[in-house]
Amino acid sequence: MQYIAESDGREYRIEVAEPEGSIFRISVDGVTWEVDCVRISDRCYSLLVDGTSYEVDIIKGVSPYTVGVHGELHDVEVLTEREKRIKAITRKAEEGPEGRQIIIAPMPSKVVRLLVGVGDQVGAGDSIIVVEAMKMENELRSAGPGTVQEIRVKEGEAVAGGHPLVVIE
Repeated sequence: MQYIAESDGREYRIEVAEPEGSIFRISVDGVTWEVDCVRISDRCYSLLVDGTSYEVDIIKGVSPYTVGVHGELHDVEVLTEREKRIKAITRKAEEGPEGRQIIIAPMPSKVVRLLVGVGDQVGAGDSIIVVEAMKMENELRSAGPGTVQEIRVKEGEAVAGGHPLVVIE
């Protein structure tokens, strides 16, 4: 089975062959070891690697894991290639779209408040402008990160539905 592990800001490619008893053949970034692995308890394993013994404690058992080895704690995230791709797609979706965004009036409205200025940095979900339509105030938000390039309206101005209000790049 193939995995990708991330720890301390570094990525490792790991391949684990089917075990023969307690012996695992493990390759990390192309270097292969035979590891004798014995489970001591639910969260503790004894490993023998090239004649050196390690006791490994799984302190937090859902990826990312927190692993204790020789009194040092390491956060380790272990994913399959498929899980890594899904995580990257999900992260990108959470960050919002890249490139130019144009915040538009959803319907005929009056601009109540501008919450940003030209040159301001904004993130996904940040409030940009407040408009009033049908006696209700609506906060319009950025879909993704960027810099406010243009403000095409003034406070108090009436605008038609679909009118561009703010441009973010």
